Amino acid sequence: MSVFLAAQLERMRGRFADLPSRRAVIHEHQGIPGTRESVRALMEAIPNLTVLDLPQDSGFSYACGGVAARYKEREQAIHRNIAEGAASLGADLLITTYHSCHRALAGAEALYPFRVMNFTDVLAEALGTGGRTDFYKLYKSGGEMSEAVEAARAHLESNGLTVSPETVEALTAEMFAETGLAGDAGAFRAAFTELAKI
Repeated sequence: MSVFLAAQLERMRGRFADLPSRRAVIHEHQGIPGTRESVRALMEAIPNLTVLDLPQDSGFSYACGGVAARYKEREQAIHRNIAEGAASLGADLLITTYHSCHRALAGAEALYPFRVMNFTDVLAEALGTGGRTDFYKLYKSGGEMSEAVEAARAHLESNGLTVSPETVEALTAEMFAETGLAGDAGAFRAAFTELAKI
């Protein structure tokens, strides 16, 4: 998809919004031909977005959570190094490429002074069509959960589903035990325990 989008760059350039200046680090992986290069080309084409270079262990696995998950300490070090490196460079954004990488790094917002966004959200925002709420990031950041709970409630009710206390515990364990960066799991557990009581 990123290769396809990069091939459409000339068609997109005239549609880019005039957003405030931001500095970004891209969490990169080698492995899937053309992905790293195309994501970087897309991000570098966005006006007022400066892509900062940060040495990374990008050859370890083609995405977080894949082969890398077998080496938990090394994968954790990769996540910590990218987050600390982005913070030390004064980045406003840490941009993820793959879904699994986003899951691992989304919670970094609770620990570091930058936003975490997937490249597709950054591109959509630049094209003036962004603005979706990243509920998974809200969960992993461990902060205010009211917006996430209300969205979950609406989804559950419209589909005739309920949440049991056992489901809350299983989800909390799955989300906060995975390799990556996260805020306090207690906020998620407490908010969704209240949801389970309904």
